Amino acid sequence: MIVYAFPGHVTAEALAALRQARTPFFSDAYSPALPTLWRVLELVVAGPLGMLLLQVALVTGGTYALLRPTWGGRRAAWLTSALLVFPPVTVSIATIGPPSLALAFLVVGVAGLRARVRVRFLAGLLALTLAVAIWPTAALAACALLVMHFGWRMQARGAARWAPAVLVPVLVIITALGLDALFAKRPIERWHTGLAIVDITGTLARTTPPLDDAARTTLLAGTGAGADHRWTLPPDGAAAPLRQRRALATAARALATAHPGAFARQRLALLTDALWLTAWPAATVVPARADPALARRFGVPPRTSETQDAWQAVIRALAAHTPLFAPWLYVLLAGAALAVVRGCVTTRALVVTGLALALALGVTAVDAAYVSVAPVVVCALLALLAALGARRREVTA
Repeated sequence: MIVYAFPGHVTAEALAALRQARTPFFSDAYSPALPTLWRVLELVVAGPLGMLLLQVALVTGGTYALLRPTWGGRRAAWLTSALLVFPPVTVSIATIGPPSLALAFLVVGVAGLRARVRVRFLAGLLALTLAVAIWPTAALAACALLVMHFGWRMQARGAARWAPAVLVPVLVIITALGLDALFAKRPIERWHTGLAIVDITGTLARTTPPLDDAARTTLLAGTGAGADHRWTLPPDGAAAPLRQRRALATAARALATAHPGAFARQRLALLTDALWLTAWPAATVVPARADPALARRFGVPPRTSETQDAWQAVIRALAAHTPLFAPWLYVLLAGAALAVVRGCVTTRALVVTGLALALALGVTAVDAAYVSVAPVVVCALLALLAALGARRREVTA
């Protein structure tokens, strides 16, 4: 795993987070929890290597803790090792960024909730909080996990049973978003220049009947939209002018309110693309690296080794010619895991996590990049392994 990933696959997004980690103030262009954690890691190891080692360690430890109760120590160790070098998992953990790090904390969170030791349980709650703070898309998965844990496992009845199932998820989400708000000192409001533009463009293309030129011009006034359907935005991720951000937000809300059907079709199209149901974005499996000159400026190796290039060529071929990386395949595997063994709480928790992440992408997805949907793939694989382990224990018993 380390040979393939060393010192971490740094994308433009990861490099922007590293840049923030080395500045005195954080913006809300990315979740401030990520550069905050990266700043701490750089006290020990400079560059992306510390983040890579953290992601690998969290996934390894969490996976082993989940599989050991049913598979035993030695078999769980072998299965954990095999999972790390399975290509759909390897490329996810090797990529430095919010989805990969949030996935690592989610795996630890599931393992913590399954533990009977109070310290490990509290560590699991902390891991879920950090997952949401680093990647807000994980909020639905964290809430589903906590509701399932406190609602189904508590012995009490009525309000005493369900109060923790409501209050704890709310507390986790408030804490996670509060951490982001606490550290973000330079508001950029990336939603206005990212998700809002995607939704405006997609909804306009799906409105029935199409808006006439006058209505379109009125709607897009002040948003920076050009006649060639390109948007005038500040370079290098800088904050757009306040007037433009407000115009984009107003246009997105107006379209969603006036044309809810077109907006729903736009979100559904992005979700199906992310799951590879209507598209086959194999080229996104190995994401593009950051600009070499900028990477060198921040002390990040601009090129991969020959060994890594050969491995990535194999991965690209597998993605292009086989369904090995297709997320829809792993959604089916998650359903198969529930069919194999219905009483395994670990399997159920992992399936709920994966499906919640997939549903959240229907709200937050802006493209079909594999790294965003890879957490769904990993959760499905873990659920299948946990189900097979539980089935094996039942047969043995």
